[in-house]
Amino acid sequence: MAFDPAEFLRLARRIHGDPELQSPAGIRTAVSRCYYSALLKARDVLVRSGTEVGVGDSMHRDIIDILAKGPASGDDLVDDLGNMNLLRIAADLDVGSSTDIGDLNHAYSLADAFNRNIERRFARGGPRPFGRAP
Repeated sequence: MAFDPAEFLRLARRIHGDPELQSPAGIRTAVSRCYYSALLKARDVLVRSGTEVGVGDSMHRDIIDILAKGPASGDDLVDDLGNMNLLRIAADLDVGSSTDIGDLNHAYSLADAFNRNIERRFARGGPRPFGRAP
């Protein structure tokens, strides 16, 4: 059974809603899961639209680049995914950052909207995104 990226967002919502889980590690984990929920949702939508997207180190940048050239170009989707990645980098890699519940609120809001909007954007039958053909 395939993994549903929405599970990451549900986990983030659980952490957000339970003060006992809102330790620094819990909040950082939830911020990161918000980003990966959106990234994997974007990858899934792109693959279903016929665009090949790898799973290696360049996947993050590749997805943003593909979205920037396709139906999401000039759109908040690209900026939102980039902003979520910045929040994720701070949460995952910068132990000196003060990632807090406000960052989680922001990441969750961006990811929730992104996941709903990317599906709609590609379902509208917009131009096929530029990427590597499968």
